[in-house]
Amino acid sequence: MVKLLVVADDLTGALDTGVQLAKKGIPTEVRIAACGVSGEDTRDTAVVVIDTESRHLPADEAFARVRDAALWGKAAGAAGFYKKTDSTLRGNIGAELAGFMEGCPQNTPLIFAPAFPALKRTTRLGVQYVDGVSLEKTAFARDRLNPITTANIAEIIKTGSAALKVSCAAPEQLAGVLVSRAPEKTVTVVDGENEEDLAETSRRIRAAVSGAGGCRPLPLMAGCAGFAAYLPELLELTAAQTPRPQLTPPLLAVNGSLNPVSLAQTRAALAAGASGVRLKPAALSCASFEESLARELAECSAKAKAAVLHNILDAGELDAYIREAQLQGIADKDLHTVLPQACGRILLRLAKDTDIGALVVFGGDTLVGILNVFGKNSVVPLEEIFPGVVLARIPGVENPRHIITKAGGFGSEDLLQKLLGLGSCCA
Repeated sequence: MVKLLVVADDLTGALDTGVQLAKKGIPTEVRIAACGVSGEDTRDTAVVVIDTESRHLPADEAFARVRDAALWGKAAGAAGFYKKTDSTLRGNIGAELAGFMEGCPQNTPLIFAPAFPALKRTTRLGVQYVDGVSLEKTAFARDRLNPITTANIAEIIKTGSAALKVSCAAPEQLAGVLVSRAPEKTVTVVDGENEEDLAETSRRIRAAVSGAGGCRPLPLMAGCAGFAAYLPELLELTAAQTPRPQLTPPLLAVNGSLNPVSLAQTRAALAAGASGVRLKPAALSCASFEESLARELAECSAKAKAAVLHNILDAGELDAYIREAQLQGIADKDLHTVLPQACGRILLRLAKDTDIGALVVFGGDTLVGILNVFGKNSVVPLEEIFPGVVLARIPGVENPRHIITKAGGFGSEDLLQKLLGLGSCCA
């Protein structure tokens, strides 16, 4: 029976939220539902995380996908509802919060806690910061598909949905918000400068619900994976003892992300000795090129040598890569879907004859493309290896046995080196 529904706009976000529940022994499944949510069996799943793949969609389409996902949760009898947002506020934030509130059963305010202090994403006086820098001044502001022009969270929300009413509050001010008769479609943005602020937000919500004799429903909640870690206690979800997964040391990584952080991580891994296998634009639409790249990766595996399948290594190479792709008949706007599909086809060829073991994947779009080629639409998160880095398995897929994934902008420069040298940390 579903006790908690989480709705996310991309796959890595869905996974890094789902793992906050899974690592506490709570049965959790992540489903990709870009074309609607099916009525799949949920008897053994306490938490369902739905990835609507809506971050890059027009706002009206994103609204509809999120609303429909929330309606599915309502029909499934979920007691708690959580809208997962990007910690750097990319995507259709306002439209998706509005769609979420439209589809959920409770007529309550929405408490929005977008901070993730463990990853240096903080909220102060309604403004979002990354490592102490105002969001619009960071590399995330230059995202090709979702550029950011302001760090003011209320402005970001109102840009996506003018109908929403937005206020800001410190955690200790939540009691008044939760017991008041707030007007419909009200979003309260909660500050979070450290982990204690998130804990205090959770305590205030729990006190407001229990103070009404348990008759007041939980408010609708939203935020990134940081606050999701407090949901089991709020919903009184029962944890179970689960065996730790036995992880085969990963030797292969796929970086389909264009984020400067992921590019720097790839460069560092190659400098440390990993083999680089470049996915050139010519390989994006040519089966023989894909076969050649799969053989190259297989040769690395046979030598027990770490390899990274990648496109570019520096943001300065992007324009040239786009021009090469255009010569192959691939438009700039289609690269974010064509690249992941090509990665998926190469890996499918590789998996026929080579034991991949654990596969490292950077970027949510990349993982979606791989899953599409493998004919799968769900992932089961298992553990969080590092903050924001998730170990998972794909139901029905034996090779690769595990995937290790993260969003493009997460992690230190030496993260990929650590992952490719990993073996005992999860054994």
